[in-house]
Amino acid sequence: MPLDPYQPCPCGTDKKVKFCCGNDLIHDYNKIEELITGEQRLAALDQINRSLAQKPDRGCLYLLKAQVQIELRELDQARDSINELLKLMPNNPAGLGMLAVLEGAKGDPLEAVDTLQSALEASQGKLQPQVYNAIGFVGRSLAAQGILLGARGHLLFQTSVTGGKDQ
Repeated sequence: MPLDPYQPCPCGTDKKVKFCCGNDLIHDYNKIEELITGEQRLAALDQINRSLAQKPDRGCLYLLKAQVQIELRELDQARDSINELLKLMPNNPAGLGMLAVLEGAKGDPLEAVDTLQSALEASQGKLQPQVYNAIGFVGRSLAAQGILLGARGHLLFQTSVTGGKDQ
């Protein structure tokens, strides 16, 4: 679905696109999303880098870049992109959620729990998709490390957030 100026900004703030990352980004963002949907991740990454060269202060571009890098299994580069996002927006819940996923993927679920907690606190009651996904990922990371009570708690919390209607 194409991004429009009156949707919530995908960078994870509570603002509309028009008042956050700006109307001038919508065309680039939609083009990048189209490339990602078409599974052209390298082309999407090139487009993101070109857009960031022109608009280096746009959080949603860093978020998209990290997403693509994670999908390409470029975890160190994804961490760099998330760090850039968090420099721009220090308490960005979506960025913190993605950072928690990276920490869990690197085999450090306890650090991921701390980062996820920060993401939840920064969410202020509005759960971003990245934070929701991070809850489940951290739960599975805890289970993989044999921390079953923590895993169960996270996975039950994830299910309870949607009233059992998550898909």
